[in-house]
Amino acid sequence: SLRSSTAWATGRVAPGISASGEPQATGIMGRGGGDNPAPAVFACCTLSWIICSCFLLGFSFDTLEPNRMGLLYNENTCYLDTGTLYNQEEGDSGRWFTGLGQAFIEFPRAVMSIKFNSEEDASGPTISAKTYTGTSVALDMAFQFQLVRTPEAVAKVHATFGTDFARFYMKYARQVVRDVVSDHVVTDLWEKREIMGTAMRDALNLRLSEKWAQVTGFQVLSLTIPTEIQSAIESTSVAFQKIGEARFEKEAATVRAETRRAVAEKTSEITVLQAEAQAQALLADVTAKATALNITIQGEVDAMLHIKSRFAFNSEEMLRYMWLDSIVDNNAQKMTLSVGQPAVTKLA
Repeated sequence: SLRSSTAWATGRVAPGISASGEPQATGIMGRGGGDNPAPAVFACCTLSWIICSCFLLGFSFDTLEPNRMGLLYNENTCYLDTGTLYNQEEGDSGRWFTGLGQAFIEFPRAVMSIKFNSEEDASGPTISAKTYTGTSVALDMAFQFQLVRTPEAVAKVHATFGTDFARFYMKYARQVVRDVVSDHVVTDLWEKREIMGTAMRDALNLRLSEKWAQVTGFQVLSLTIPTEIQSAIESTSVAFQKIGEARFEKEAATVRAETRRAVAEKTSEITVLQAEAQAQALLADVTAKATALNITIQGEVDAMLHIKSRFAFNSEEMLRYMWLDSIVDNNAQKMTLSVGQPAVTKLA
């Protein structure tokens, strides 16, 4: 037909008409004809909302490393929350819900170290200073510090130094060391290093405590002084050492003499005690023997008196009895008696 020929010639096909001129379904439904597209649109919107919500929720969290702490900063309103210090304690979680447009301004929670020497990893160069007498010295030192872990202190650190506070603390440390050195002579620095190190630590801790930090360690790594002064100090030290050795030897000799005297005194005391003990033992032995002899004699006397009383002997009879008894006791047949016979003795 003319319509189909026109469509073929122009390359355009009217809605609902095929290129051959046959009627076709257009896929457009009239009212009440086919499915409702509203549920599909709602499902697409819901899915998009869920995806966006998950995406935004993921950006609403921020993390802090275990050795870091932080203050929450609202980038939308440019407000810094100074009332809460996140990750303040050791057991605090490292992930926090912050909300959109908010992030942490981080600070170290662990102990930090600053070192002054000529090594490549040093925080700063060797410190040059002058003593009370104007002598130039050079010190290599290191110290450890930690920020005060309170919201107020960390907020003041941020307001005063930002996050580059270590650079200012290095400056304070250099000033403190120079001030302490300027109050002492070079011999104090050389001979009293421990005392000088303690003085420097205390002074630095006092200074940093005013800047919301505390010193946890301090070390004087090396001290360099002019060679001629070092030689003089070493010579003086050797002389004092010899004096000390002589004094020690004198004290040792005195102690040895006192020891010998004490040993001699104790030896003499022991000798006296031993002599007294022997004398006491001898006296006790003699006394015991004398007591035993007295008891024996007294027993014999009591026995003779008993016999005299029992048999009613007079003195002469008792004398004869004692003479005869002594002969019997001493086995007169085998002994020569030197006891004279009483004149009144009559043998039956």
